[in-house]
Amino acid sequence: VDIWSVGCIFAELLNMLPDNVKDYKARRPIFPGDSCGVLSIDSTDESDQIGDESGQLMIIFKVMGTPTERDLTNIDPVTANQLRKLRFIPAKSLHSIYPASDNRAIDLLTKMLAFNPAERLSVDEAINHPYLASCRQIALERESNIPMSAAIENIGESANHLFENVAHEVLHYRQSDIAPHKSHK
Repeated sequence: VDIWSVGCIFAELLNMLPDNVKDYKARRPIFPGDSCGVLSIDSTDESDQIGDESGQLMIIFKVMGTPTERDLTNIDPVTANQLRKLRFIPAKSLHSIYPASDNRAIDLLTKMLAFNPAERLSVDEAINHPYLASCRQIALERESNIPMSAAIENIGESANHLFENVAHEVLHYRQSDIAPHKSHK
């Protein structure tokens, strides 16, 4: 399970608290990017530089702050050296972004969005976090002995082929939305 992604989804759920974002139309993702830039394997755009102010990494750093030296020890040396060249950006207070959220929610979010994967919560640590204690029913929980497998992970598709398959699936379900409905008389 990708705890970083779970953290991003949790942040969007925090946005649903009325006192965090008064108008539902003002809700935004915590890291509202439209391009992965240097995070994309296939990126050939010369404007995709690690320090590009509109790039996904900078959007993340403007909220979470630039990585510490300790964080950089866990990534490849070339990338770490590029990140060291960036200007220092302090982390924003997540309480300022989600003012109606209690300290436990902010603590959980902060730990799920740790830059350093070695310091990020594991699934078990996240599930056992005090913020989630009131909604767990441990007596009803079961752990599978069978590893989960998603068939799509094993087919080795290219990005274009995967995109075509997703687009085909979306269009399949959209047809029922856009097809004329028969009236039932």
